[in-house]
Amino acid sequence: MSKLREIWEILVNKVDRISLEEFKSSYGEEALEMAISPNPYFSIREDYLRVNNWPKRFTNFESGKRDDELVQILIDYLKNGYRSKNIQIIEEIKSNLSIDDMRIYKTLGRKGYLKYNELPFFLIEEPISINLEEENYERVDLTDLYSFSVDDDETIEVDDAISIDSNKIYIHVADVSSCLKISKNLHLLERVISLYLPEKNFYLLPSDVIEKLSLNNGIKNSLTLLLEFDENYNLKNFKFLRARIKLKDRFNYKTFEKILLIEPFKKLLSISRKFQLMRLNNGGYNYVLPLRKFKIEENRIKYELIDLNSKSYFVISELMILYNYIASKLLKKNDFPGIYRNYEEKTNINLNENDPLYYYKIMNAFKSTILSSSPKPHYILGLDVYAQFTSPLRRVYDIINQEHLHRLLDNLQPRYSSEKIEEFIRIAIRVEKRKKLIQRNRLDFWTYVYLKENYKDKIIKGFVCRVNDKWSELFFPEFLITEKVYYKGLDIGKKVNCLIKDVDPFGGKMDIFIVK
Repeated sequence: MSKLREIWEILVNKVDRISLEEFKSSYGEEALEMAISPNPYFSIREDYLRVNNWPKRFTNFESGKRDDELVQILIDYLKNGYRSKNIQIIEEIKSNLSIDDMRIYKTLGRKGYLKYNELPFFLIEEPISINLEEENYERVDLTDLYSFSVDDDETIEVDDAISIDSNKIYIHVADVSSCLKISKNLHLLERVISLYLPEKNFYLLPSDVIEKLSLNNGIKNSLTLLLEFDENYNLKNFKFLRARIKLKDRFNYKTFEKILLIEPFKKLLSISRKFQLMRLNNGGYNYVLPLRKFKIEENRIKYELIDLNSKSYFVISELMILYNYIASKLLKKNDFPGIYRNYEEKTNINLNENDPLYYYKIMNAFKSTILSSSPKPHYILGLDVYAQFTSPLRRVYDIINQEHLHRLLDNLQPRYSSEKIEEFIRIAIRVEKRKKLIQRNRLDFWTYVYLKENYKDKIIKGFVCRVNDKWSELFFPEFLITEKVYYKGLDIGKKVNCLIKDVDPFGGKMDIFIVK
């Protein structure tokens, strides 16, 4: 094949085709036999060979020239990745044109060769195996308590649950790290978090491990935080327990919203409000973006913008932050390294829920938290220290922190040094950023698909969020997207009606006109 490539390199920039007779005369019968056999360099056509300039063919295809052979090669690659039989051709295109897989995907998609719900190989995670070695801790039997979880109906990773017993609140977290050690499963650092896409979920852990460790379906092990309050909902005492629990109920958020109106559930609302007030008084912010949720059916797409400011989401969020905060303070007090989330930069921004650009400002006002083995303040939350423990089925960071919480409870030294944790962070943060970008991009993609199928040639409401001397950028709060329009002289915050003329989901853009 190397000889054939040498011949191809001689011809590719000189001719588009060469007769079989001329090829044989110039390079020999053996070379001709290789050239007429399947290969990436030459294609046989009647009495001549086509000299395949794949980069040029791809460029011509992007510009509008039809090329059915190239389309099949590209589709096979998007399906099979580096196992594709045409990988040499793909590498030739990518290296010569300096393009990535996403450009190939978008090019085929824009030209109508892909179905919307067909994920390319580079967005699909392969199954992995996990090494489990369970530690036989002594555990408190809490199976008689009325324990319940609150999740979406389709959730299989039930990380957390709650019990109420008079003035005591139990926050149960799946005890993943008692049998899953990151030091024995370092490949999880290349996975980091579960990835939830509208088309499909890719979980951090294999389904059999989730089933074993998730808090639903039977008696399960938990690392439980017991909180004891006085009659004014001031925290009196707390204690971490290794426990066994059994869920009696699983609620979705809509059902739990109603249940919060009655006792004893009602006290969870009072406790959550008191904790949030403490955070706000410390300079923290009270903001949350709504959640875009899609249900992809055979003939239509259902879209819902879920308000996470409801009482049910608020209570679960605050209780999990409380668990994380108390566990973080315990690690910090005992000089234990962990994966802390730090936000040291104080942000001065006025957020008003009645502002039509409220969501836009949230999306653009705050930077990402900094992961570190050393604890520092988290000013956005209004807390002096913060790390996450409550989603060990979904996040590697929580497993590592939970491991160290176990070590602390046993009066043992940390399993991982600060240097080792910093090494973990360097590996994991790169993967986490990529996966979060994928998730955001797919949500945007399906938002544009939904708009194309339901709002083409219709009017939607937008608000001016940015302007310059050539264009205005509009924010659409119902869909959490922005779009530029070449229209000057608009004021920030102004409401405008926009006619959608066309939508390009693969390009992530709309063709819109302002309607007066």
